Amino acid sequence: MLPEVEQFVAALDAAAEKMAAASAAVDVKCDYTADGWDCPRCVALKPIKAEHRRDAATAWEALAASTDPLVRWIVEHCKGYMYEAQMILEALPAPMDELEDIARSEGWCYVWERYVSDARIAGVLPKADTEVSA
Repeated sequence: MLPEVEQFVAALDAAAEKMAAASAAVDVKCDYTADGWDCPRCVALKPIKAEHRRDAATAWEALAASTDPLVRWIVEHCKGYMYEAQMILEALPAPMDELEDIARSEGWCYVWERYVSDARIAGVLPKADTEVSA
C-alpha cells in the first residue's frame, strides 16, 4: 500500500474512532415516538456525524497530493464512491484481474466499467492482465 494511502486509511480510522467515542458520550435516549429524525438522540448526533464527514473529506483531499497519477485520478473522479475507491487503493499495486475480482465480488457493474474505461483513456490504468503499480 502506498504511504499516502496508509495515511488516508489511518485518518479514516481515527475519524471513525472519534465519532464512535463522541456518539457513546451522548447521553440522550432515542425517542421512537418522535417524528422522523427529530428524536433527541438523532438531533444530538447530527453535529458529530457532520464532523465525521468533514474529517473523511479532509483525508480524501489529502490524497490529491499523491505523486501517483492513478491515485490522483481516483481522488479527482471517484469522490462519490469513496468507500469503493478505498478498496481499490488499498489493493494497489495489484494485477488488473485482482481489481476486476474485487469489483465482481462487490457487485459493481456499469459504474466500475465506466471508471475503468475513463481511467484507461486518461492513461492512468493499463489494459487487462497487467500489473497496476500505483
